Amino acid sequence: MSDEDLLNAISKDDTGNCLSEFYGRYRHLVLGVCIKYMKDTDDAKDIAMQVFEKLILTDFTEVLNAKAWLYTVARNQCLMALRKKDSTIIRMDLTENKDRMFMESKDSVHPYLNNHAAEKEEELQRLERKIEMLEPKQKICIELFYLKNKCYKEIEEITGYSLNNVKSYIQNGKRNLKLLMIASDE
Repeated sequence: MSDEDLLNAISKDDTGNCLSEFYGRYRHLVLGVCIKYMKDTDDAKDIAMQVFEKLILTDFTEVLNAKAWLYTVARNQCLMALRKKDSTIIRMDLTENKDRMFMESKDSVHPYLNNHAAEKEEELQRLERKIEMLEPKQKICIELFYLKNKCYKEIEEITGYSLNNVKSYIQNGKRNLKLLMIASDE
C-alpha cells in the first residue's frame, strides 16, 4: 500500500492497523526531526508521540507527499513546543525577577533592583508603542504569533490571510519592528 493510500485508510480504520503500519514506516523520521529540534531525547519522544496521535484526527485528502508532509508536521509540532517552552521560561524568569525586584532591607528597597525593573517596564512599553506603528496586517500577525503563541495555520484561520502572506507579514513585521526600535535608540 502506498503512503498516501495508507494515510487515507487511517481515518477509516477502527482497528488501528493502518496507523501502526504508518508508525512503523516513519517513526525514525519523526523521532529524528524531533531530536534535531528539541535537543533532548525524552522531549523528542513525547513530541513524536503527539505527532502520531494527531494523525487520528487529521484529514489527509490534500496530502500529496506523505513523507514531506509528516516532516513538516513534526517540525511544526517541535517549534510550537519550543515556543511554548520559551514563553514559560520567560514567564518564570519574570516572576522570579519580580520577586527579587521587591526585596526590601530594613531601611529601604534596593535601588538597583528598582531601576532595573523600571528600565524593563519602560522597554516593554516602548516595544508596545512600536508594534502599534506597524502596518495593520503585520501588527496583527506579530501579536498573534509572538504574544498569543499562535502557529502559522492558526493565524491563517483567524485572519483569513494565505499561509505565505502570514509568513511574509511576520517576517516583514519583525524586520520593521527591529528598525523602529533601532531608530528610537538613535
